[in-house]
Amino acid sequence: MASLFSAPARCFFCGRGLFGRYCVSALGVPFCEAHQDIAACRFCGAPADAAEPTAELCAFCVRDAVLTRTDSAREIPGIRDEMHRLDLRLNVPVRVRLADRAQMAQRGGHQNTAGLTEYVADHVVSITIVKGLVRRQFGATVVHECMHAWLVQNAFPPLSDRICEGLCQAMAYRYLREHRGEPRAKLLMERLRDDPDPIYGDGFRMIRDSAVKNGFSTVVDTVRRTGRVA
Repeated sequence: MASLFSAPARCFFCGRGLFGRYCVSALGVPFCEAHQDIAACRFCGAPADAAEPTAELCAFCVRDAVLTRTDSAREIPGIRDEMHRLDLRLNVPVRVRLADRAQMAQRGGHQNTAGLTEYVADHVVSITIVKGLVRRQFGATVVHECMHAWLVQNAFPPLSDRICEGLCQAMAYRYLREHRGEPRAKLLMERLRDDPDPIYGDGFRMIRDSAVKNGFSTVVDTVRRTGRVA
């Protein structure tokens, strides 16, 4: 959500000088108060650029977005290496596909679904990520979905949604923490910590609190043995 400040600057959207009250995006990008009627960037809240491919991002964020298979192919190797450093290795590799929001809905997602993992028994069929996520959001979503895949491939017992999503959010947070010096990663970490959702947010905080006491690997081992969080 954009907020109002009082200091001189220049609007990134129209280029006009800003005097008196104006808005600032979640990433600190200033813009005219009058532009609040324009559709907001899905990531930072600045005015979205109608000319960009999804019309959901501002000109600032679209330059960092993963929009094509080429973009995805460029990012995946580095994400995979980081997953391995976090001891997240899939038993069987799974291809990551991109889809637009309409295609995500056809696969069972909803308006805000960023990723989906489809599986049958212990076989992971596919991981699908929505187009238009900024790089670190894309990376965190891939890591989240790969954690789902890892849980399936390693035959974890049936888990509550809160435990399952909490584990996946915790792994995504660990990935983001490696990039905490970057503004977008820092913002994503804040959003994850403060998420009011009773499954994703509460689940993450439950796993985090247990990991602080016992260590993340111990939490995972306990869940694998008992289906519960100590």
